[in-house]
This record gives sequence, structure tokens and C-alpha cells, in this order.
Amino acid sequence: TVEVSPKGAAVLYALDRLESLDHIERLVATNEIVIFDRYTASSMAYQAAMVEPEDSIGLMQWIYDLETQTFGIPPTDLAVYLDTPVGEATKLMLLKDQRTYTDELYDQYESNLTLQAAVRRNYEVMSNEGLAGPWITVRTCTAEGLRSPQDIGSEIADHVIGILTKRSKD
Repeated sequence: TVEVSPKGAAVLYALDRLESLDHIERLVATNEIVIFDRYTASSMAYQAAMVEPEDSIGLMQWIYDLETQTFGIPPTDLAVYLDTPVGEATKLMLLKDQRTYTDELYDQYESNLTLQAAVRRNYEVMSNEGLAGPWITVRTCTAEGLRSPQDIGSEIADHVIGILTKRSKD
């Protein structure tokens, strides 16, 4: 295993998106809605979790600028933060299909609860501060437990429909 610095890893993920830039631009040009899982904000949250907390916002901004300004990767019009407590997320990871890259129940990032807590904090900061564009926070759990995928999806759809309706009026 080769250790890579958080900035180095962020560059590799950004280059992966840069390699797909033509495809991303075609999608954006020909569709009203394009949904990405694990876009720029994911790199921001995970790589900033690898540095001291006082350095995390600066690194997140550096990653965002690298991707959107230096590489020209389109920024998001809306990011959705699925706020899930670490303990609940850990349980959900066990429901995933067997991964091809590990025989373990959790991969190296999933098994590190300290890292997962830092990632969650970074997503909260991004959502609260509007880093990487506008955000909505959708809580995936209630006092009774995990919300249904349909309930979570309906909440997200309601937000998106509201944005599109407002946009069409402007």
C-alpha cells in the first residue's frame, strides 16, 4: 500500500472527474436534472477528515477550487446531505453486497469510526456553510429509527420540485 497525502488523493479524484468532463458537460447540457453520487463534496469531506480539524475548511475550499476553477468541473446546483448517525451508517454498511476489493465486512475507511465521525462533521460544515454550493439536509433517522427510502426520496423530490418551480417562475 502506498500512502497518499489528502491533497494528492484529492488531485487523483479530481483527475478522475476531469477525465469524464466531456461526458459530464453533455449530461448537463442535455438534461434538466443530473444526479451524481460522490461528486466533489465527497472528496472534500473525506480528504479533509484526514487533516487536523483546524485545517479542514481550508483543504475543503482548496479541493473545491481545484475541481471547479482549475479543472472546470461544473459545480453542483444543489447538494443533498443525508444526515445519518455514524452508528446507523455502520449498520447499513453491513447490508451492502460483498465488495470485490476486500474480504472484510468493512473497508479501511468504513471500519475507522473516528474517520467516519470526522467525515460526518465535514458534511455538516459544508451543509451549514454552503461550501460547494447550496445544500439541503435530509435526516435519515427519527427517534423511532431509520426512515424509509421512499420517505427520504419524497423529501428530496419535494425540495428539487420546489427549486425547479421557483426557477421556472424567475
